[in-house]
Amino acid sequence: MKPKLLAGVLLCAACHAAGPWGTLHKVSVAVLAAASAADVGTSLGGKPETNSILRSPNGTFGARGVAIKSGIVGGAALAGWLVMRKHPAWTPAVTLANFGMAATTGAIAERNMRFGRIGSTQ
Repeated sequence: MKPKLLAGVLLCAACHAAGPWGTLHKVSVAVLAAASAADVGTSLGGKPETNSILRSPNGTFGARGVAIKSGIVGGAALAGWLVMRKHPAWTPAVTLANFGMAATTGAIAERNMRFGRIGSTQ
């Protein structure tokens, strides 16, 4: 229990020390990751994949698509971190870009929920 409490205190201290934009940026990365996970979750299950880069040979979303989407989100988070490290004044722009990507990805996840599996009558 004590290590968890210590980790929580350290995380809160780090967020507080980062200032309001630093805290909001961390939240934006978490929201982007959650939206990406929702997109992946709604894409799996035998549903047809319209993006040819993410499509498996059978026309569905699979492990290849998960790896590519994860790489894109991880790369975006890393790029934002590198930009903010070199130019701290850009933190608001990077944060807003993350929220914009999360909103777009969340809309795609919502759209995916309307499609049924290949061969189903949904």
